[in-house]
Amino acid sequence: MLRRYVLLFLLFVLLLHGSAHALAEINEWTVDIQIRDDGSTDWKVVQTYSEPITKADYFVFAGLSNVSIRADGSPIVCSLQETAGTLITCDNVQAKTFQYEFHATGLVSEFKNVLVFRHKFALVQKTGKFRAAVSLPV
Repeated sequence: MLRRYVLLFLLFVLLLHGSAHALAEINEWTVDIQIRDDGSTDWKVVQTYSEPITKADYFVFAGLSNVSIRADGSPIVCSLQETAGTLITCDNVQAKTFQYEFHATGLVSEFKNVLVFRHKFALVQKTGKFRAAVSLPV
């Protein structure tokens, strides 16, 4: 029940922001997640829009560190807001491609001596192609 409220809250927050990209379609959205030996995760997320947008946001159900964001290949500074996870908001930009790299914790848990990775992706916008890959430690 709590998860349902968290998802509804997330949708409300994203809609409340009045995103300038509300009409732009995400042509391609790729997520590459590397699980580390300590159970933390390293992420690389790339979203390419159908046209340049002036505001981008990305939400992860986890605490983040080492956040790096690029818009059309150039580094940009964005704000981070922690709620039921972390919301990254990039304002006053003009770009089609956004790349987010960060370190996340709290997404790997143990269940009966088995490590389990869990994350729900909130697809709240029209998306042409979505791909997520999760790599295990070697």
